[in-house]
Amino acid sequence: MIVFQSVSKYYGETPALENISLRIEPGKVNVLLGPNGSGKTTLMKLILGIIKPDTGKIVVYGHDPARDPIPIRRIIGYVPEDDALYHSLRVKEYLEFVARIYGLKQDIAKRSIERVIDAFMLRDKINEFIGSLSHGYKRRVLLAAAFIHDPLIYLLDEPFIGIDPRIARALKTVLKNKATKECLILLSTHVLEIAEALADNIILLYKGRIISTGSVEEVLEKARTEGLEEAFLSLTRSKLQVEEIIKALMG
Repeated sequence: MIVFQSVSKYYGETPALENISLRIEPGKVNVLLGPNGSGKTTLMKLILGIIKPDTGKIVVYGHDPARDPIPIRRIIGYVPEDDALYHSLRVKEYLEFVARIYGLKQDIAKRSIERVIDAFMLRDKINEFIGSLSHGYKRRVLLAAAFIHDPLIYLLDEPFIGIDPRIARALKTVLKNKATKECLILLSTHVLEIAEALADNIILLYKGRIISTGSVEEVLEKARTEGLEEAFLSLTRSKLQVEEIIKALMG
């Protein structure tokens, strides 16, 4: 379980997250839903211990990532939103490097690398330099690296952006399956359709604050709407902004 206790994070004087209290449980697909700049990536980086909270505390399976991030990172498969790859390595070299970081024994590493290469349809790219790959293939490499050590926690920041529809469909199925095996799944998206189709638990973030949490049905009930799009616009009070955008585009 991951617990946030009154957590705030600022960049200068700008709040990225404000007074976040939250329990993220295994056994379900948890979806961070919010527009760009709402704090989704910041929340994930806090879990990893890449950045530290300015106030409050985070506990990840009994560990404080701000003080002791290494044990946490060993049990996490992380897909960042940005291109966090070594471009000078070939695809297979990079996956071998990741397997060593996670301490996989040679025979297990070999089987795991072969498994993720096939799963993410990378077989014809294994000897190519990562820097030469398209954006979509780089996303596949990041996903392969996240799955290589069969982690307990999956932190996936916008995992469906730029990937092949076949892989996207398979990934949704696999994540739901992993959740039934008591893995902790936390993925972020700004795409309402993905959240509606995949989420067992939605965490709606807006301007660094939690606006609503719960199942799709619970979020709709709170917003008193029939669809997630209307719920999002209602809970974030964004309807007027949408009308202004339409007016501007229509001239």
